[in-house]
Amino acid sequence: AGVLAAEGMMATTEGASDLNLDLTHFLDGFAGNEHALPVTPLHDDVVTLMAFTRTSYTPTLSVLYGGWPALFEDIIHQRPQDDERVRRFMPPEVIEEKLRDRHWAPEEAQTYARFAADALRVQRAGGLVGMGSHGEVQGLGFHWEMQAYAAGGATPMEVLHAATMGSAETIGRIGEVGSLEPGKFADILIMDADPRETIANTLSLHWVMKGGRLYDSRTLDEVWPRQRPLDPAFLRAPETPGAF
Repeated sequence: AGVLAAEGMMATTEGASDLNLDLTHFLDGFAGNEHALPVTPLHDDVVTLMAFTRTSYTPTLSVLYGGWPALFEDIIHQRPQDDERVRRFMPPEVIEEKLRDRHWAPEEAQTYARFAADALRVQRAGGLVGMGSHGEVQGLGFHWEMQAYAAGGATPMEVLHAATMGSAETIGRIGEVGSLEPGKFADILIMDADPRETIANTLSLHWVMKGGRLYDSRTLDEVWPRQRPLDPAFLRAPETPGAF
């Protein structure tokens, strides 16, 4: 990892639900560790190590290692199959496969908030925390991941920092994305409600600016600078079996 870093390369790691291996990754200087460390709570020595090394930590609470994942509860309680955009952009067979058959657990078994609290301790100690939802539910999954992080005690601004600046640094693109600054990409999300009040307000997303072009998030029609509907080919099912 040190040799790669000297060459300007960022070697990241899967984590593999193996605490000893995870700690070795930090000590060896890897740029990132994906997924949660599979134990909770993390003690001060581990938190200090993670903060000192600045190895990015992406807990991926939706598909949690070592505990009950947040994804099942999100699907059960938030009913994504009723969302207008889910029905528009996801084929019915994908909705049926991903959003219908989910496991239930009693509240005391739902441990993802404890793992989120560990990640928050790392962030508050000066460590680098990024955010990712594993792609289980495209679009909505990242919003749910932010809510899961907030369940561990993070303020809305702490969640937003991990989701933007923290994630941009995690993938080595802090100079291009993550904040609104001259010289960075003009990628902006515009919401109808303030996520600084409650992180669930990110679900009020209305407009998306990508590369300086403005789109309606409900249809992906371009509204500025051109008025251009979404190409129907975008919604056409791929010909390759299993390509979803």
